Amino acid sequence: MHQRAAPQTRGPGPSLAATWLALRHRPLVLAAAAFALGIHCGGWPWSLPVLLGLGAGAAVTGLQIGRRLGGGAQRAQHRAGSLPMVGIWFAFAASGAFRQQVQNSAGPYDIARFASAGYVRVEAEVASEPEVRHGITFIARPLSVRLPSGAVHLCRGLLSCRVAIAPGRPVPRYGDSIRISGDIEATAQQSRGTRAALRRHGVFSAMEVHYPSLWSIEPRPARAGLVRFALNWRNSMLAVFRRYLPQDRASLATGIALGGVQGMTEEQADAFRMSGLLHILAASGANVAILVGPLWWLLRRLYIGRPIAAAACMAAIALYALAAGAQPSVTRAAIMATVYLAAPLFDRDHDSTTALAAAALATLAWDPGNLQDVGFLLSFTIVAALIAYWPTCARGIGLVLPALSPRSAPLSVRLVRNALRGIAATIAITAIAGLAAAPLTAQVFNSVPTLGIPANAATAPALVVLLPASLLAWAASLLSPSLCAFLCHTVVGPLTGYIGSVAHLFAGWPGAVVNLPSPGWAAVAVCYACLGAGAAAVAGEPSQR
Repeated sequence: MHQRAAPQTRGPGPSLAATWLALRHRPLVLAAAAFALGIHCGGWPWSLPVLLGLGAGAAVTGLQIGRRLGGGAQRAQHRAGSLPMVGIWFAFAASGAFRQQVQNSAGPYDIARFASAGYVRVEAEVASEPEVRHGITFIARPLSVRLPSGAVHLCRGLLSCRVAIAPGRPVPRYGDSIRISGDIEATAQQSRGTRAALRRHGVFSAMEVHYPSLWSIEPRPARAGLVRFALNWRNSMLAVFRRYLPQDRASLATGIALGGVQGMTEEQADAFRMSGLLHILAASGANVAILVGPLWWLLRRLYIGRPIAAAACMAAIALYALAAGAQPSVTRAAIMATVYLAAPLFDRDHDSTTALAAAALATLAWDPGNLQDVGFLLSFTIVAALIAYWPTCARGIGLVLPALSPRSAPLSVRLVRNALRGIAATIAITAIAGLAAAPLTAQVFNSVPTLGIPANAATAPALVVLLPASLLAWAASLLSPSLCAFLCHTVVGPLTGYIGSVAHLFAGWPGAVVNLPSPGWAAVAVCYACLGAGAAAVAGEPSQR
């Protein structure tokens, strides 16, 4: 599509007009930002009518000015034409405010209406990946509640659960059916911070069970075959790895392949956090790329058309996201990959920024509480920083270590050069991610890991091999147990042991973590404004659309 040339600037760097032009060609970016702003303002009762009024006013004003200008004054008419677009963005903000207000109110069938019903029994499904630390904490989606009188009522909503650890019994998993007996408490009885955090996710009641005998995992209800397969994927992989590997390595291999720290000890999880390697235990874009890349290559080699191959890859992405617990990082990666694969089918160009905005918009529309979730903020912030800064770093690496053609250098020299380029890329990506995450980690966790760059550089080559090897070993267990055992003993086991050793080594190093007081959200906003200004300074001409 033809794009109007950006106005010339006298100073260095892109002008404000050029940045605005680039955003106009990416309307989803501003729509996602407006939707997030509306969610942030959704707690104010008058936010919805105010945003709708501003949007309608901007749209009507733009249309009236454009009608009066007629065909003359092209520049003024172009500016007036922007006002209806501003009205549309206000409409997105109003949609975000409306979505948050819906989230803030319990429905008529929410389980919170049984908060004072006494001792009840709840049938529910686990709706989040459980966290095991001084008990098992998770969010459940209730299906029915049995009152002391024996009456059974269907219910909806979400329920915050904390149950006692049962020795010798498995930990509930995402998608499991669970039965809990006890008293339902309204979140109004909890601390202000906990109550606000739960209400943002639409949770208005909680249950706490102190005895393992008061909860149990029930047989799962009948589901579609693919959904049942996805929900059982993690349990199957963990069982396969425990058959051939020690428990710590089996849990680590499963966590790297599907995300999560289920089965890992607190010492293991703390080692990965202090060494700056905790992100490898969250399923993200690398996992999705390793899953989809070979599948796409195989389908294309079988002469399957692009639409069918893209549909198959998108189905595989959805199943993987479901198996990984639908956490914010894997949801973001899944939506971005889906948008990337679907773009050519609708005669659109690939654009990472638009894909990221679409992922943010879909994730926030599904659960507005994600806007205050640390995992969501870190995932999207890091990916946005990579999109902004990686092209410049890639050009720098290409200038310092240019790629060699087969005719210009022997194989050994090319292998060394490619290895150096891979190390430089790993260092650059880790530095960008660490810089983008530092303000948030300092604000929320009061600590910043200092050895993330060398730790990630040391583990990156092993992860490149371990991720596909883990998936291949699990797939081999379905067809050839001997091949699965061979892969576990020769590849998966040694690599997980190496990665665990690296995490403990860097976590035990003096000064591995710097403890800081929370700088405040104003300081965090200033830091990200500076990062945004830096991204605008290093960016070139806006991409052609």
